[in-house]
Amino acid sequence: KNNRVVMSNLHNVEINGDAIAKNLNCSSSDPYMGAIKVCTIINDFVAQGYGCLTLQPDEVKELTPGSLKMIDPTGPKACVGAGTGLG
Repeated sequence: KNNRVVMSNLHNVEINGDAIAKNLNCSSSDPYMGAIKVCTIINDFVAQGYGCLTLQPDEVKELTPGSLKMIDPTGPKACVGAGTGLG
């Protein structure tokens, strides 16, 4: 919310995307942080979904023989994984 997240499992550390983009509280000698122009905080599954869209054929493990040939590159995609409520 508001490009911020409070990490409840890390003693309520707040990560602020706007502060990161403005390089607040960063060392002026850090070339990596200085290169960040935009920082948007997103959910981990949203990030995985975007990552799935960039996978190359050699980065995919075929679970059902012949299934890769049936994939429509413009068709729907799914990202499945365990959430925090898994148990």
